[in-house]
Amino acid sequence: MTTKDVDALLIVVGKESAFPRFGCEIDALTETLRSRIHRKYIVANLVRIEDIPRIRERISGFRVEYLYSIPYDEEIEAATNNGNPVTGIKAQPVVESNR
Repeated sequence: MTTKDVDALLIVVGKESAFPRFGCEIDALTETLRSRIHRKYIVANLVRIEDIPRIRERISGFRVEYLYSIPYDEEIEAATNNGNPVTGIKAQPVVESNR
């Protein structure tokens, strides 16, 4: 496994309760490899708006910059599970962007 001269690593964590542990393990692995990853970011995917403060607290110990949360949307999930296009669905915007 080589990770030399990587400009940015994007770690995407899901809504599962174990996701902070996996994100932390990926973070630790990249440090152990002594790789040359210039920047590391984390994105929380499929989260409910009310869960964002708890998620931010759980990932606060990572040596990774938190970028944003992508909110869970029931309408988008139903459309994709049924094989329907998501165009035309009014979805929630990305929230709490640090950019």
